[in-house]
Amino acid sequence: MDCATENQVTRDMRLQAVVPHIFWMVTSKSGNYFDGVLQDAGVGAQATGHLFGSERFAEGAFVETSTVVQVGEVIGIGPYVETESGHRYLVSSVEVNPHLDVDNWLMNKRRHLAINKEYFKPLQWSS
Repeated sequence: MDCATENQVTRDMRLQAVVPHIFWMVTSKSGNYFDGVLQDAGVGAQATGHLFGSERFAEGAFVETSTVVQVGEVIGIGPYVETESGHRYLVSSVEVNPHLDVDNWLMNKRRHLAINKEYFKPLQWSS
């Protein structure tokens, strides 16, 4: 098997492993499962970071999303945020914040959403 064929087989196997985990997801406003990948993200009321793989922004553009209304994690893919404006972004890495343990950002944001459930529930478009 040549290198190109082997790479295609590897990509196909990876896709087959991931698809069952996102099949249940509602697509975003743009019709995608994910609207890009945030790198060096800061996740608070909004998410900020360098965005890659977006149809709307240049590769690596620094963006600030609308209000984050939902967070989650997909096995085999990673954590994501959903915004009030109807977009979903994967989070590949989180910026180092001396006041927040990087490994616990997802748990902290889930706690924030749960505490303020009455406010966020009407804004959550995927659930």
